[in-house]
Amino acid sequence: MLLPIDDMIMNFLGYTICIGSEKCYLCLVHKLKSSISITEDIFKKHKLYIINYICEKGHIDILKHYIVYYISNLKKYEEDGNNKTYCLSFSSINQYSENKKIFTPVQLACLMGHINILYYLQNYFAESIPPYTLNIHHINEITGDNCALIAVKTCNFMMMKMLFEMGYADFHVKNKNGEGGLQILAIASKSSNFVEYFECFVYLVEVVGVDITYMYEETLMLLDNSIIISYMEEKLKENGISIRKIDLEGTCSHDDSKDINIDYEAYGI
Repeated sequence: MLLPIDDMIMNFLGYTICIGSEKCYLCLVHKLKSSISITEDIFKKHKLYIINYICEKGHIDILKHYIVYYISNLKKYEEDGNNKTYCLSFSSINQYSENKKIFTPVQLACLMGHINILYYLQNYFAESIPPYTLNIHHINEITGDNCALIAVKTCNFMMMKMLFEMGYADFHVKNKNGEGGLQILAIASKSSNFVEYFECFVYLVEVVGVDITYMYEETLMLLDNSIIISYMEEKLKENGISIRKIDLEGTCSHDDSKDINIDYEAYGI
């Protein structure tokens, strides 16, 4: 029997995974011997993979059981090319869904703000090497982002704090556009709550120690909040760089501003 859910048609086990019911999952898999392999094939027909769906939805209780099967079948997934690239599921209303950006399962969990998923995975592989699909340190082949930059891109302060303070991710990497954390945050802030953005910006500078002098002119040009602009100008002054955005704007013609090559669509803007 097949059941409809989120514009998909699923068997009982697939439906259980979609709603995140641990009790039903254990009953179907261990007592009724439902086939995970068959269920995976059903997900594939919808261009989805179970591990990605679980991470996207934050179904931590299902993940704790499914991960055993997933790890034991890694060779099959590698041969299949499974999980190398993945678009958000049909049910996602996230700002990135229209852009169909590509993420590994753990990066998808980070994107969706599921701190519990990242915390669990890091501890699960504490004494072993995780597959790249579940590796918090993995750098996305398409965007150049790791989980740290994804957390910055979504202005998720709690995710950033957890990743940094527990030593889970490197906030000093640059993406494929050569942008660091502050440039990414400056772009993302255009669609973010000011308080969240300010908190993240100050945290990157004061706690993480991101180099505020890196691409500082471009960063200032991207900023549009007077409080953040004043803060950055003061921090630059402390680093021996006396500059004001208003003066910088006066030296840049309209055509010059086009030299700042930013892919706004990648940020859902």
